[in-house]
Amino acid sequence: MRPIKPRVTTRRLLLFIGVVAATAAITACGADPISPDETSSSGLLVTFDVNGEQFRVWVTNRRTIGQLYRILDGLGGGIPNGGIRRGPGFENHNAPWNWHLDADDIRMAEVTTAVCNGSPSQVEAQLDDYIAVGRYCPWDARLVSFFDRR
Repeated sequence: MRPIKPRVTTRRLLLFIGVVAATAAITACGADPISPDETSSSGLLVTFDVNGEQFRVWVTNRRTIGQLYRILDGLGGGIPNGGIRRGPGFENHNAPWNWHLDADDIRMAEVTTAVCNGSPSQVEAQLDDYIAVGRYCPWDARLVSFFDRR
């Protein structure tokens, strides 16, 4: 009898490599461990546009709040990169989408892996895949509005 070999598809292998690369990039950037604060009413409500589609992020992370103010002042840029969660989030801030980014885990990254890139509608259509990757990082995102609720 021959031993049974596990079947690894190219898609699963690429997904695994992407998750490992994203984790390594976050760790290398000195990111704090994920500690979501989905119930805090103190933070920023930020809207990003990705090629005509918008999504909103509730931000409670102080470091990221500083990064966003620098972007607002024209002193920086970056790619929103955050842990993705099911549901529209705190106070349904990301409705009509059925997903949101973790309020404390969101960072503005200089470089991200392609596995978490995409449009908000791609995330919606492939939500299970993005949840498996664990992050969303739209390369073409641009900051369009900013509301400080602190």
